[in-house]
Amino acid sequence: MTFDELVLTCPTNVAIMDSFCKAHQVINMPKYEKILCSISGGYDSDVILDICTKVDEQYKIDYIWFDTGLEYDATKEHLLLLQKKYGIEIISIKAKKSIPVSCKKYGLPFLSKYVSEMIYRLQKHEFKWEDSSYNELVKIYPKCQSALRWWTNEGGAQPL
Repeated sequence: MTFDELVLTCPTNVAIMDSFCKAHQVINMPKYEKILCSISGGYDSDVILDICTKVDEQYKIDYIWFDTGLEYDATKEHLLLLQKKYGIEIISIKAKKSIPVSCKKYGLPFLSKYVSEMIYRLQKHEFKWEDSSYNELVKIYPKCQSALRWWTNEGGAQPL
C-alpha cells in the first residue's frame, strides 16, 4: 500500500492515523533491508501485525513467535488464523530450555508489565538500588517519583 493509499483508507482517528504514518515511514526506509517483528498472539501484537502488514510496501518484515511450551492451544490456533488472514508466515522458534530449567538457572521473570516499567524508569535515572526511604531517595532522583513510590512501597502495596 502506498502512503497516499494508506492515508485515504486509514481510520480518521488521529492516534491510529499517526501510528500508521510513523510505521510506514520507518518500515519503508531504504536503510532497513529486513525487519523482524515478534508476534505473541496477544491483542497488542495483533494491532502491530495489522499495521505492519498494511504499510510494508516491500515485504521486508519477517514475523516470529517464540514457543515457550506454555502457550494455550487457543493462542496457537489464533496464530494460524493470523497467518491465513494476512497471507504471511509466522516463524515459530522453540525455546532451547524449558521454563522450569530456565527459571532455575536464571531466576523468575518479572511479575508484570507494571513491575518491568517501574524498574525501567529507575534504570533510566541511573538508580543505584538503594534501600532508603522515599523522602531520602526523591531528593537524589526527583524525576522518577512514581517509580520511587513503587520501590519504597510509599502509599501502600502496588499491583504486581
